[in-house]
Amino acid sequence: MSKVNASDGTGTKEVLLKLCCRPGGIPQSRRPLTMPSRLDLTPEEKAERRRQRQAAHQRAYAERNRANPEYLERRAAHQRAYQERKKDDPEYLARRAELTKKHNNSDAARAARKRYLEKEGNKEKAKQGQLRWKRSERGREARKDQKRRYLERIRAKAAAMLPPMPIKARLLTNELYAAADAAVPRNLPEFARDDVIADICLAVLSGEFTINDIPKSAKPIISKGWQAISKFGHMSLDSPRFEDGKRTLHDTISVGLWDDGSDEEVEAQP
Repeated sequence: MSKVNASDGTGTKEVLLKLCCRPGGIPQSRRPLTMPSRLDLTPEEKAERRRQRQAAHQRAYAERNRANPEYLERRAAHQRAYQERKKDDPEYLARRAELTKKHNNSDAARAARKRYLEKEGNKEKAKQGQLRWKRSERGREARKDQKRRYLERIRAKAAAMLPPMPIKARLLTNELYAAADAAVPRNLPEFARDDVIADICLAVLSGEFTINDIPKSAKPIISKGWQAISKFGHMSLDSPRFEDGKRTLHDTISVGLWDDGSDEEVEAQP
């Protein structure tokens, strides 16, 4: 094989690529299909592969030295030193809390707790640890947070079970409607009272007066509501007296109600 010359751009990578691609070079079928060549990887992918190899080596080393007390003590000292350096780092604390929560909710953690409690004397230790946790500041904050989440769930379920709010109750939540409702007398019939409240709201929205002026400015509107339903209001003498519309109130007053009730025209008396 001829010597590789890097000055003219024909380095090792370029030569290997030419050997892999030419008919007489390295066959493509012998290259692994599951993992791309390092020549095709980006710098980020190379760093990720390096990190994966280091993690695999660390796991294998820890597995080989599981029973070595010196290794375990050295590892615990490194972990304590690392945690001491990162105790004020918010990102590290948040990541550690998330990993702890994820681990505690896993099946492996439940099985480990079950095995721990099955051993003799560990139940009493667990009980004492639980008491210490409840008395600590973190334990009190955790119980408060748990109670808050419980109340939120209960209130959400109760709100879903309640019947829909009546229309009147929903209207009273509005400031304008509530002020108009408070100004209209309660002894006014319901159908007339709703009309008066609607007229007051329209007057406020049209700019005739403000919400604060409703008690004194809405009195004419309330009076009109009373007049609309009153039986003792003013009435014209030419208004129809009966349903047939042939006799007026003037006829009833002048002739009286002692006639025979026939439909004949009533002659005016001289």
